[in-house]
Parts: sequence; structure tokens; C-alpha cells
Amino acid sequence: MPKFILCTLLLLLAACGTVNQPINIAPGEQVNGGLRSVNGAMTIGAKAQVDGDLSNVNGAIEVGEQAVVGDITNVNGKIILSSGDSAGATESVNGSVELGDNVQVSGDISAVNGSIEVGRQSLVQGDVQTVNGRISLLPDSRVEGKLANVRGKIELDGAFAREIETKAGSIDVMANATVEGKLWVKEAQSGDTDIPRIVIGPGAKVGGPLQFDREVELLVHDDAEVGEIIGAEAKCFSCEITDL
Repeated sequence: MPKFILCTLLLLLAACGTVNQPINIAPGEQVNGGLRSVNGAMTIGAKAQVDGDLSNVNGAIEVGEQAVVGDITNVNGKIILSSGDSAGATESVNGSVELGDNVQVSGDISAVNGSIEVGRQSLVQGDVQTVNGRISLLPDSRVEGKLANVRGKIELDGAFAREIETKAGSIDVMANATVEGKLWVKEAQSGDTDIPRIVIGPGAKVGGPLQFDREVELLVHDDAEVGEIIGAEAKCFSCEITDL
């Protein structure tokens, strides 16, 4: 038995948890302490409160609207936070992380082999990072920290982020989006031969610098505002952005 699974099973013996069955918290219910599950989905009802962390292996974690929970950790399953939720740091391995509208996360969001989507008017008070996966920020969302990945597209649509880093991903800073500081495409790893495409759209702002340690295609709209560009030559355009 893998060491991680064994440790999780031992924790379940000393905490509120299940093995081979789901956990369902009713709407409006209040739970004192954390919840842990192995081989079973975890569902938190709308307006429920869990005064502790959520931890799961081999199953989805879904939190209903306007619920309050602590940190969330999941292995081999997606994490869904619905509209109006509040949660702590959120981490997924082999699963996506989806935030609805008006969600507040008081720490980092991270994923390995999974995409991350931050819904409209949502706030993440830490970094948003994934290894192999897309990062999407919908309009009026805000990430106080850094957006970072190794592979996968990063897209800001009328949203805010402090910084952006990638090694092999394309980046779209779309209309009226803001990156307060650095946008950095790092040196390519072995086998990363595709040329990343970096698009800075109309009304977008990137404080900079924009640093490119590998070859990229850089398109900057005439109505965008960008800082110093290092390592690439921008192609300027004023027509509508198509074929992204």
C-alpha cells in the first residue's frame, strides 16, 4: 500500500472520516472539526459550515453555494467551489479546481495535472499554480499573488493578477485585464519545442517587465499598456484579436 494512502487511513482512525463510502453534509449543517475520506466523494451542502479542513483521496469534493470550509486537499478527484463560498488554501493532484462566482479563497490554489478556473468577482489571496493545466480568470476576478504553470494556457479576461510565469504555456491578457508586475516566460525544458503565443489585448495593462528567456510570438494591441520588453520583439496590431 502506498505510504501516502497508509498515512491517510491512519488519520481516519483518529478523525472524522470514512473509507469506501461518501461524506454528505446537509445544507445549513455545522460541523466541528475536519472531514477526511478515502474512496468516496465528499459533498458539502449549501450554507453549511465546516470548522476544519477537507481531505479526500479518490473522489470529488463539491461545496455548495455560500458554504464555509477550511483548507481543501484532494488526490485523484476534482474540487468544485460554488458561488459565494469561502475556503482556505486549496490543492488538487490529478484533478481540476473550479471556482464559481464571488468565491473567496484565503490562501493559494494549486493543481498537478489539472486545470484551474476562477469565476467572476472571485478573490484568491495567494498564488494560483498548476504544473500541467490551463489557468483561466473570468471577468472581475482577482488573484493577489502569482499565476504560474509549466504547460497549459494562461488566460485573463478582464481580471487582475500580480504576476505571471510559465515555461511552455501561451498567455492571453485579454481586454481590460491587468497584470500588475512581471510577465515571465522562462527557459524551455527539453522537449518543449512549440513556440508560446503571448497576446496583450486592447485596454490590457502589464506593468512589466515582460521577460522572455525563449522564443515566443508576442502580439501587443495598440491600445494596451506594457512595461519594458526583454528578449522578444512585439508585433503591434489594432484590429480585433481572432483565432486565439
